[in-house]
Amino acid sequence: MEKRKGLSIGNKIYHFVGMTVFLAAVVVAVISYLISANRIDDYFKSLSLDTARNNASLVDAGYLRELKAVVESEEFQALRDKAEEEDNEAVIEEYLKEKGLWDGYEKNVKD
Repeated sequence: MEKRKGLSIGNKIYHFVGMTVFLAAVVVAVISYLISANRIDDYFKSLSLDTARNNASLVDAGYLRELKAVVESEEFQALRDKAEEEDNEAVIEEYLKEKGLWDGYEKNVKD
């Protein structure tokens, strides 16, 4: 009787079962990772939104409206460009003091 070369049926079944278990483990690990990553993302998104809502409730909206109107003016933009070129923030501070907005800026924005 001749010896056959190659794998016997028993060895083929062991390899098949082993590969199946390995593939199932990989699929479960990938799915588990995706679910976990999504849950972590959702948690931190909700944490960020809650923090933003909390901070927004503490800020004076009327003051921010006033500040926005001043900051969007062409005069302020030219002043900001000048301050940036000279690397001098005191110019902006003086401008906001002239407009009566500096105290509100320190109270609402710097804190």
